[in-house]
Amino acid sequence: MSPSTSSKGKSSGLNQHYEEKVRPCIDLVDSLRSLGVEKDLNLPAIAVIGDQSSGKSSVLEALSGVALPRGTGIVTRCPLVLKLKKITKDNNWHGLLSYKDQIKQLKDPAEIENAVLNAQTVLAGKGEGISHEMITLEIQSSDVPDLTLIDLPGIARVATGNQPKDIEKQIKDVIEKFIKRQETISLVVVPANIDIATTEALQMASKVDSTGQRTLGILTKPDLVDKGMEETVVRTVNNQVIQLKKGYMIVKCRGQQDINEKLDLVKALEKERHFFDEHAHFRSLLEEGKATIPLLAERLTKELVEHITKTLPQLQKQLEMKLEKTTEDLRALGAGVPTDEHEKNNFLITKIRQFIDALEGIKKAEEDLRSSDMRVFTKIRKEFDRWKTVLDAKTIKTEETLRDEVEEYVGTRRGRELPAFVNYRTFENIVKKHIEELEEPALKLLKDVTDIVHSCVNRIVSSHFKAFSHLLRATKDPIEDFLDEQFQKAEEKIHSQFKMERIVYSQDHLYSNKLDTVKQNLKVLGQRPFISAEVREMAQHLTAYFMITSDHLANQVPLIVQYHILDQYISQLQNAMLAMIGRNNPGMLLQEDSDVARKRRELKERLERLKSAGKVLSNDSEEGSGSSAHSSMSFSSLRTMFALRSLFRTAHFRYAAAAQFHASSNCSGAKVAVVLSGCGVYDGTEIHEASAILVHLSRGGAEVQMFAPDVSQMHVIDHGKGQPAETESRNVLSESARIARGNITDLAKLSASNHDAVIFPGGFGAAKNLSTFAIDGKDCKVNKDVERVLKDFHKAGKPIGLCCISPVLAARVLPGVDVTVGHEEEEGGKWPYAGTTQAITALGAKHTVKEVTISYLYRVFSSSLFSKL
Repeated sequence: MSPSTSSKGKSSGLNQHYEEKVRPCIDLVDSLRSLGVEKDLNLPAIAVIGDQSSGKSSVLEALSGVALPRGTGIVTRCPLVLKLKKITKDNNWHGLLSYKDQIKQLKDPAEIENAVLNAQTVLAGKGEGISHEMITLEIQSSDVPDLTLIDLPGIARVATGNQPKDIEKQIKDVIEKFIKRQETISLVVVPANIDIATTEALQMASKVDSTGQRTLGILTKPDLVDKGMEETVVRTVNNQVIQLKKGYMIVKCRGQQDINEKLDLVKALEKERHFFDEHAHFRSLLEEGKATIPLLAERLTKELVEHITKTLPQLQKQLEMKLEKTTEDLRALGAGVPTDEHEKNNFLITKIRQFIDALEGIKKAEEDLRSSDMRVFTKIRKEFDRWKTVLDAKTIKTEETLRDEVEEYVGTRRGRELPAFVNYRTFENIVKKHIEELEEPALKLLKDVTDIVHSCVNRIVSSHFKAFSHLLRATKDPIEDFLDEQFQKAEEKIHSQFKMERIVYSQDHLYSNKLDTVKQNLKVLGQRPFISAEVREMAQHLTAYFMITSDHLANQVPLIVQYHILDQYISQLQNAMLAMIGRNNPGMLLQEDSDVARKRRELKERLERLKSAGKVLSNDSEEGSGSSAHSSMSFSSLRTMFALRSLFRTAHFRYAAAAQFHASSNCSGAKVAVVLSGCGVYDGTEIHEASAILVHLSRGGAEVQMFAPDVSQMHVIDHGKGQPAETESRNVLSESARIARGNITDLAKLSASNHDAVIFPGGFGAAKNLSTFAIDGKDCKVNKDVERVLKDFHKAGKPIGLCCISPVLAARVLPGVDVTVGHEEEEGGKWPYAGTTQAITALGAKHTVKEVTISYLYRVFSSSLFSKL
């Protein structure tokens, strides 16, 4: 709405064409909220926050056209969801207030104040405390904008009267609960006559949104600004004091005198417009569209719609994850215990059988991995590998590393034997000493494996029987007893094994063969000088024996551990569980904890909410839109409406005011050219991106034609190895035909006059085949047909979509163009190609930092000025 347009009867200032697209978008989220999904998912919203007496209630009152509770102290004591729905076919005013299980029809705006106050008393008590529970107020009228806001309590610093002592913390906790969500836009209301930097609300918003991406500032009470401070206010609204990405607006609402004089809201809007129109300093803000309630309503509606469309894909993903988790939790709790005694017995048998089957899966290393990231035996095998590493450390001791030890024995214990003869007693003592050192690591292996099995069995027991405390306790006893019993048996066998190992023995042919191998290896490696013959001979014998010992201990100790701690223990436990069926009362074992029944009920309710929400998002249901005057548009049409917007996540668009390509509810009939650069992310087009683009264009009803230059690829990459295939050469047009299923045209034939838009998917082919950017960087050359296409579409003011790395093409061809490839600094693997931004700047283009979830849109006006959407 232009500043000069009358606001009477048009609070939003939105034309009919725009409203028909806005309403379904807002209805989508409102319908989800009405299902109670906000208990499970963070829905897109605008949260209104401000210090006490900031004018927050006045702003909401002006937007809604009704008198909300006003006064001193804490007025808003519960979050209030204010759903405003503009209707045109019915001039009657409709109101609906709901909280908990209460619903109250309102027939007159005058009923609202008391209805809200009564609801707050029910939820927050009679005092001046607050509550996290929400009140929903739905208003349908021809004089309200299509908008949903959440009004939050005003920030109080000091408790007064009968307020709780920690009232400030309570209020901030409620506010932070909403504004910390990435799905929430914070509408910060600040009086224009105070220092904005001191406001608590703005500081809270800044804390959870440091870049100001989700914050919009609203200045109130401009008539109270001191003389000489007007320019400061203008600079604040123009985003020159404390910068916010969404900027600021300024409004003048009804003051107390206006209320006392019973000035109605329509006349208050006229009075507001007159104030700004006549104000020497603030008139410019009105002319720039940054002042008055009607323009604020239009701005908020637009912000909410864009925010919803941006977060819709993530919302769908959250819903799917939550639905899967809820289904899994409900499955784990089971359907509950039957009442019939015979059925109870069958139920107990089934539960125990399922537990036994899970144990069998562990024993056979075939357990279900849905509840664990790694099989038990895989963890045990890692411990066995560590044991082998300990043994190998003994066998790799060469004659050099054993020299000191052997020389000490030879020097003190040598008998009558001549040099190079091995003293058997010396040999035996060294062997025994080293074998004794292995006993402690073997016992540690036993303990570590026992801990792994014990932890896993406990987890399985809890997952199967956590709802039944008596059954759980009955199972815990044999778990501990049997494990302790098998641990002791395994420990005894390991001790016995090492007692046997200290009896130095080996089969003659085994020992002789191993000794020959050791000596042969030493011949290959060469003899070390200055080592006596007896030391060398002794070291060779020790190495040979340690290799034999290592071989059989590497298997023997793990076999002992596996036999007792895995095989015997689980078998005993399974038998004990089967025996439990006959000798116990099923009713006693299956007594269900009350909190389990409550949790099952809550999970069932959540599952129903999420399923209903899934139907809404998938267009199987149109709940929540039936009462809207513009409900004829389905939710699938809503998704189509924003298909292009959600598609190009790191792209840059430019389009003329005359081109309504993006403004239409879908892209039906639009002719879109898609330029490919081969087939494969490392040497051509990124296939996933190309597929996503084609799917969304198809859903939007666009007529797509694919093009590629008829040139050779820079090189061919073997994508399995990630390396160039030196002997191969491929043609870009032929390779692109793989994606296009053969329906592709030479890029030389692409004309801007025949198409409404052109899109360049990502993939390194853009930097290798469509240009030489991959080799030459800022000095790159662009394929002549690519350059021609970009310039022709740009000159015609038609949309150009540039995904992933392809914005460098526009940066090279269109001097001074504004593009984005995301962030300018790498963040732990999140932005691996952030360095591209430096090359873009070097090419003479401007780079704007954007998140991957944000489309980057600009509109070109006849004055050649850019106005960000």
